[in-house]
Amino acid sequence: MPWAVAAFTEVCRRCDDCIKACKESVLVVGDGGFPTVDFSRGACTFCADCVGACEHGALDPGLAQPWSLKAHVAESCLSMRGITCRACGDACTARAIRFLLQTGGRAVP
Repeated sequence: MPWAVAAFTEVCRRCDDCIKACKESVLVVGDGGFPTVDFSRGACTFCADCVGACEHGALDPGLAQPWSLKAHVAESCLSMRGITCRACGDACTARAIRFLLQTGGRAVP
């Protein structure tokens, strides 16, 4: 979840208000009834409507970054070397890795 506090599962009341507030419809009920992001439904635009809807403090807009994780594309990435490969995107069950078509027909993560 974007802007989720460290004690998210302890603070979240599973009221679904954040899910209802998500204009992109990427927030869904996940394991244990907690909200989660489903990237197969689209992308988070960081509008923070979910934060505004949360009255229990499970989401904190004061956090410097909405996510605690950051993706890094390694130098060994075949797509970045001009070789057609989408293995990481195919393996990502969260559908968080997308490929953007570049000039010349090359797709990069």
